[in-house]
Amino acid sequence: MKKTLLLFIGLVAFVPAATSQVTLEIKHHENSTFKTRHIHKASNTTQVAGQKSGGKHSAVMIRESVTGARAADGTLRAKTTVKTLTFKFEGDGNVLVDFDSADPNRKAPVVQLEPFNEMLRIILKHPVTEVFNKDGTVKTVEFNDDAGRDLPEPFNKILKTASVNAFIDLKQQQEMLPDKAVSKGDTWTRNQKVDYGGLREMSLRIDFQYEGTVKKEGRELDRISGKITDVAYVGEDWSEGL
Repeated sequence: MKKTLLLFIGLVAFVPAATSQVTLEIKHHENSTFKTRHIHKASNTTQVAGQKSGGKHSAVMIRESVTGARAADGTLRAKTTVKTLTFKFEGDGNVLVDFDSADPNRKAPVVQLEPFNEMLRIILKHPVTEVFNKDGTVKTVEFNDDAGRDLPEPFNKILKTASVNAFIDLKQQQEMLPDKAVSKGDTWTRNQKVDYGGLREMSLRIDFQYEGTVKKEGRELDRISGKITDVAYVGEDWSEGL
């Protein structure tokens, strides 16, 4: 599920820095394999008629991307599989969803939310294929949109839009980078959206800063930090719920 995605604070760009100014870009290498770890935590509090209620959720996902050889038209295809996934959702102190890919068949604590667990099982079974143009921009994202056909709404809707949302995610990752060479301390701003699978959507203003280079596992990498400075709820589906 793509919800682990765009709250990336302290992102690392894999571009060597040889001078005081660097041009940052995302490159995809053919015949390569890499893993990424996504961590997403959120909490909220609402008040209706003087009564407060709150919820929080956390997700940790490890994804493996395998990129093949470049095609004759210059495109690259990367098959991305979810290797491990944990997801926990609590409402007013009660655990409503508790999923762990180490025991994927364990039932949800609340029977009405078992379709959510089934949706996560489907995500584990069905990889996403990302297709990139010769210049590195994202061309399309392929996913089995019929994988959730037996799920009730809105869970089926989440999977039906998975390829569209993944495309938006990749495009925003590329647009996140500055459009000119930067030096340590330089800042720039981007507006990005985080979609919650048709349930709710947030528009974020993120102020990024280039922090120079860091050493990691024998490699010199460029580090970007980001701070969310404005949040707004958007989208016609905001009133939908589970």
